[in-house]
Amino acid sequence: MKKIPCLLALALFGVFLQAHRSEAAKNSANAQPAAQNQTWRRSDTQQPNETVVPALSTFREVFDGTIGDKHFIYMMLERKDADLTGRYFYERAGAFKVFEKKGLELKGRVDGDGNVALTETSDETGNPQKTGEFKGKLDGLGANGAVRLRFSGLWTGGKDGKQMPFSLRQRVFDLCGLKLDGGADKSAKATAERLCGDRQAYNNIDDEIIGANKDFISALSRYEHLGSLHPYTTTKSFNYDLKRHTTVRLADLFNPNSNYLKVISAYCVRELEKLETDDIDGQIERGAGPELENFHSWNITPAGLKFTFDPYQVGPYVDGPYEVVVPYSVLKSIIKPDGLLAQFVR
Repeated sequence: MKKIPCLLALALFGVFLQAHRSEAAKNSANAQPAAQNQTWRRSDTQQPNETVVPALSTFREVFDGTIGDKHFIYMMLERKDADLTGRYFYERAGAFKVFEKKGLELKGRVDGDGNVALTETSDETGNPQKTGEFKGKLDGLGANGAVRLRFSGLWTGGKDGKQMPFSLRQRVFDLCGLKLDGGADKSAKATAERLCGDRQAYNNIDDEIIGANKDFISALSRYEHLGSLHPYTTTKSFNYDLKRHTTVRLADLFNPNSNYLKVISAYCVRELEKLETDDIDGQIERGAGPELENFHSWNITPAGLKFTFDPYQVGPYVDGPYEVVVPYSVLKSIIKPDGLLAQFVR
């Protein structure tokens, strides 16, 4: 068995690079998503065992958190001394072509005390326009030899110059420290070993933690297939219940006999058809129909349950993968009261 590293830092630069060739026009500063459940919000408050430390002078990391305490975002930031660049994305419900998603560009400066000024721009029209500004403090919280970055302050944006506080934390999760050797099942151990081990051996090109809190961890792995005319990627999700020490199936989230697949399928088909009005051969109906194999890649997000559809599944190869986020309001009546999603609909 391969040696497993102690820590998997999930602010993967691979995600950063992928996002720079992706993200859609749905992330306009003037089209923010509706307020979401506050369960997801993670505080940047200093804990008793933590010490405030300066941020590293060079890093590439992913942050997530909220603007206005209700609009969920994730942000890719790269720092090189005083220069700070990146982009950010709103988490929202609906259907998206992954390769067409485009975030809001960020560029600015950070001084020696961690004071940050970042200008936000949108290039939807091909002519970059300033849409907002982040001003705040960038530092870190250290505990037990590990440091987690935080970025908070005031966001100003929109035509009316609206101001809202923002609070972000570095997206890091110690998957290899989950102690999956106690009550964990064999599949959970094997998945953890793969995620923390040698990706090359598994033809695994990317692992991303989509969401995590004290109750669960929700990850997505991508695999590259090179042996065909058109190389393509496939995905597989890993969802783990931290309280019950077991992997989670999609059915575990819903009431028995609730026809959850029909509910999910109906929403996905409807949203995908909004993107593809010329689905002549019924590819969407087949690839997003109420069959379990169509929904093998799912993750828990602040905006809803996210499903990833691999290339060829609901559209032509050239379109690449699709994502559909089903809002919890659509699923509320069938969510299991003691399941992982109950915390989002209370």
